[in-house]
Amino acid sequence: MSSKIKVWNMEVFKNIFVEKSSVEKKLSDIQETIILHGLDSVTYDKQKQLQETWEELSKREEIYWRYKSRELLLKQGYRNTKNFHASAKSKRATSTIFFINDHNIGNTLTNALDIQNEGVSFSKNLLSLTNAPHSTSHQDEIEILDVISQIITQQDNEDLMKPFTIEEVKKVVFSLAVDKAPGPYGFTALFFQKC
Repeated sequence: MSSKIKVWNMEVFKNIFVEKSSVEKKLSDIQETIILHGLDSVTYDKQKQLQETWEELSKREEIYWRYKSRELLLKQGYRNTKNFHASAKSKRATSTIFFINDHNIGNTLTNALDIQNEGVSFSKNLLSLTNAPHSTSHQDEIEILDVISQIITQQDNEDLMKPFTIEEVKKVVFSLAVDKAPGPYGFTALFFQKC
């Protein structure tokens, strides 16, 4: 498998580093020629073509290193080893909520479902104006809103409140970098783009 990848790498990327070094040398030579003899149209065209080649090689090098870093991560970081499982277990333990206090009564909740329900309940109370602990009257709310300058127009607000269209979702999904993992399940954008 790794020999096939090496062959593919040489066919697709060739030797980016040797090519890039060669182009940089040629660019340096052209710049010396310009300093000594001035700039003519032939030299300008050569320099422009070499600059475009250098930019293309730089993009290919960036892609190469991006894939190489993912390969190293998969090779070294995600192997099915004791070390990997110990670090995953440690991370899971530090990001787990074992108990929480009920915000109304103050009882300590230890059941996972109770903790989850309390989190949802607390957030709903926190974000609702009518159930807020220091609820203000409707008149107070109007006075507060009068002081705040209106930035969003009614038309902007209506546009923001419209449901998403399939085209908008597609546009966002296809604008994501293909080798990134946007969701908690680890599927890359390429997976969603190809489905």
